[in-house]
Amino acid sequence: MVLFSRGRKAPKKPDTHNLAGGRAYSLSPQRELLDIALTSKLQRQFYREPDETMRRVRRLVKEAGPEFAARCALYTRHRMGLRSISHLLAAEVSRRASGEQWLSDFYRLVARRPDDMREIIACIMGGPEFGEGVARKSGKGRKRNGHALPNSLKRGFARRFEQFDEYQLGAYRGEGQGVSLVDVMRLVHPRETEAIRKLKDGTLRSQKQDAKLTRSGQEAGNAAEAAELKREVWHAELERMGYNALVMNARGILASAPELKGRLCERIEDAEAVRRSLIQPLQIYRAYRELEDRQLKLSLSRAIDLACANVPRFEGRTLVAFDESGSMTAWTHGDMKIPAIEYASLFAAILAKSQDADVISFDTTARYRKYDLGNTTLSIAEDWHVARGGGTDMGTIFSRMRGKYDRVIVLTDMQSWYGVDPEKAAALYEKRQRRPLRIYSFDLTGYGTALFRPGSIQMLSGVSFGVFDTIARLDQGGDVLMDEVNAVRFTDEWVQSVRDSHGK
Repeated sequence: MVLFSRGRKAPKKPDTHNLAGGRAYSLSPQRELLDIALTSKLQRQFYREPDETMRRVRRLVKEAGPEFAARCALYTRHRMGLRSISHLLAAEVSRRASGEQWLSDFYRLVARRPDDMREIIACIMGGPEFGEGVARKSGKGRKRNGHALPNSLKRGFARRFEQFDEYQLGAYRGEGQGVSLVDVMRLVHPRETEAIRKLKDGTLRSQKQDAKLTRSGQEAGNAAEAAELKREVWHAELERMGYNALVMNARGILASAPELKGRLCERIEDAEAVRRSLIQPLQIYRAYRELEDRQLKLSLSRAIDLACANVPRFEGRTLVAFDESGSMTAWTHGDMKIPAIEYASLFAAILAKSQDADVISFDTTARYRKYDLGNTTLSIAEDWHVARGGGTDMGTIFSRMRGKYDRVIVLTDMQSWYGVDPEKAAALYEKRQRRPLRIYSFDLTGYGTALFRPGSIQMLSGVSFGVFDTIARLDQGGDVLMDEVNAVRFTDEWVQSVRDSHGK
């Protein structure tokens, strides 16, 4: 395992500056690309605009190589469930790679859902205007601002198209959007299956809940009739829905069928259903933030507490340190679109409840945060997610630590620009306690620099619902994320292994 210990070689000096102006370590193109892939949803950040991030990704794909970028795309799409960045990576691979044997399988596997094919093609053909649809045709097989679809992509997407059933194709047709599945079909020419024939003929239907709801609106003659049809759909589906789908659709159910609220709350608070689903607290929190109804929010809050039991238990004593500096307040993370400080404090509260961990917050100074295990996870987090707004001095964590810990988990945007050198402070802590310390640093923004020498600690990136499983693997040593990305294979067996590890 990777430890701070006496007798190891002194770390090399910081060789660059972060975006806040502080001294920092540069990352390899591969590591920086992975960090961006796991932390970015191509949205505005405190120190960087979306177009800057996209330009940086394009440069890094060139430097890191298209095969590594392809592995990143599969890892982010299947292991982490991230969509937009995997689409951009796949589009960049199409610009940088040709003639490689793995390409066709890569394109087939990166399309986890039918709409992945639509978005990747939109990105390729639309060029820099990623996500805003496709430019007009300007010649056979080309689009203005983009480039021709590679034959390997056509073969891979055609094979994947043939694997989708009516249920999947019907749910993600994309009619009226920039690129529809019919457009994809005409571009990649899959062999005709029954589902593809129905898509071509316009007779395709799906049993998926959102497809039903869409169709109910199409079939209704007026708004009142559409609302009644949606209500009937939820009445028919509520008892059959899996727990994860129930949580994700809670807002829609309440809006269309408010009379179901009591039963909906009962199902959400079902402890056995929470346990069997393996749902993580972060997944439930995403639904919690979307709702205004107090009764339903109370049920989701209780479900978050129940889901803390699904978090793997770590051996030994754990300290969680979260950054509450000013730059953590503006950056919003992922689909939840929440400030990084809100995510970091929630993360800390979940570990406090599930591990009985100690918690420190830091900006220019560090302080222990008290909490009562009898309080709810969300009440603990809400006490902590108001940032003090100072600068960032990560070294102050280790100067403040009292007692012996086996691991420290740090959540930060890596924009420390003055104060105590964190590596030296950590080494001094080890010397005081006469024991090694494992340090796991979560980079919440992916700005491209590090505060510790790469390789000296476990460096992790991004926020995903499987993050606690990742932490449970950290004690194996090495660079877990890089090892996992390098272990990606362009095979069905690799994808199946990911699904098995997710309990699906």
